[in-house]
Amino acid sequence: EPYGFLAAMTSCTAQSALNVSCKKVMSKSGVSGPTAQRAMVAVGLLITVAYGMIQAMSTSSSSGETVASSSTTTTADPPLGLTMAAVLAYHLEYILSFTFVKLVAPITYSACDAVRRLSIIVSGHYMFGGPPFTALNILGIGLALSGALAYSILNH
Repeated sequence: EPYGFLAAMTSCTAQSALNVSCKKVMSKSGVSGPTAQRAMVAVGLLITVAYGMIQAMSTSSSSGETVASSSTTTTADPPLGLTMAAVLAYHLEYILSFTFVKLVAPITYSACDAVRRLSIIVSGHYMFGGPPFTALNILGIGLALSGALAYSILNH
């Protein structure tokens, strides 16, 4: 659990640094939110296509081999409709994110993003299950919410 906590803290710190610097970089470079979002989508598409090609090549090259293993399990791909809904939701999230970043101060954007990420974690745990939250998990959730609330109160 300490490694997971350390990874979460590192991820949160990196994301906060990105959020705080994003507005400054966008204004210095003259790149608009929609342009940055399109660039991000293009890079994501290139990575996805490259990964798909690598997977296809590795599958076709190993199709002649047979491996007898009872421990190998395969999972079915998610339904296409669910996949498309996830892609659309993610795309809309980033459109709104790049629109929102122009309207607020960088630290406000970062605080809102931390609460957004926390809500995804908690709702994902609620919807998909998993081991119960530990005391450290609950402490982290409480600290994050307390920090966002304190920022909101002190900022006004």
